Amino acid sequence: MFVVKEKFRDSITGYDYKMGSIYPYEKVTVSKERIKELSTENNKLKKIMIEEKKLEDLSEDQVIEYSKIIGVDIRETLINAINNIENDSSNSNNNSKK
Repeated sequence: MFVVKEKFRDSITGYDYKMGSIYPYEKVTVSKERIKELSTENNKLKKIMIEEKKLEDLSEDQVIEYSKIIGVDIRETLINAINNIENDSSNSNNNSKK
């Protein structure tokens, strides 16, 4: 995935990207040529506009943004995780009382 280094308006989609946002802003296939154009200085602005990042290197806000782009229901995922932790905790407490 890619993170925006410099704010810009995408000449193809017209979307305004802010520094630090995920590129692309929706789940679409972007050509290798377009990625190369934006990730090098070989574009109209002569600046590197995006950089590739690993999921582990994203900020919390970027992970949330990326999750929304790919269609992950963050709320449901977190509720399930919290319920599992709470259930494990109460099971551990019940087992230690025996």
